[in-house]
Amino acid sequence: RVPVLRDLRGSSYLRQEQDGILVGPYEMLPADAVHREWGRGGPPSTWAWELFPDNVDRLEAVLEHAMEHTMPALQDVGFASVVNGPTIW
Repeated sequence: RVPVLRDLRGSSYLRQEQDGILVGPYEMLPADAVHREWGRGGPPSTWAWELFPDNVDRLEAVLEHAMEHTMPALQDVGFASVVNGPTIW
């Protein structure tokens, strides 16, 4: 197991996810950011655990910092997937 690594300078955290590493951003989004995905009405009544479309552009600065400073080995291994969903806590 790998411990959770928090990078306050890069505004992200890294943790083990099965046999890989997860890079999670601490995003500083405007208060209405989720409304851009769902619209002003909030989540649809049928929403349960769906995800938003991938948006790597929004994460570019966080991922670059993680690859250059936090865990340089990420430059060699690449990324298997991108998960974009709301934080539910």
